[in-house]
Amino acid sequence: MTPNIHYKDREIVGERLELPKGALYWLGPNLTLRNCTLVISVASRWLTLMSGQFIDCTIEAKGELKNRRWARMNFRGCRFKGRFTGNDFGFREDDLDKWRIGGIADCDFSEARLDACRFYNCDMSTIRLPRSRRGRDVRAGEGVGARLGPGHE
Repeated sequence: MTPNIHYKDREIVGERLELPKGALYWLGPNLTLRNCTLVISVASRWLTLMSGQFIDCTIEAKGELKNRRWARMNFRGCRFKGRFTGNDFGFREDDLDKWRIGGIADCDFSEARLDACRFYNCDMSTIRLPRSRRGRDVRAGEGVGARLGPGHE
């Protein structure tokens, strides 16, 4: 039987959390990671995102992390590494996220590979995107497929 591992109702400071294959992981509700490194080795389907805060953390995807909605997570001053495909960041104004508990600001994706990722309801001037293969900065909607959500084109 596959184990369920829950990180909820607590604050974790300065630790390295590894999510290796072989378990189902739940982040939240009410999880705060501060100055932590989160290493995600599981496929997206083994990762459930409830609610939480990531403050000055490094989020590293060891494999390609596909189609994750991070809408209920709040990122401040975080750095992302690895490959992210079809991921959504920032809160979305739909029925599932009506409480606007998520968000993203002051984050660095310069060491990540983004493909068809979307950023909703955030100030893109605080988000550092990866550079293109030609060495110039990628803006939302160019090159790697980073796109802004509705109302932020």
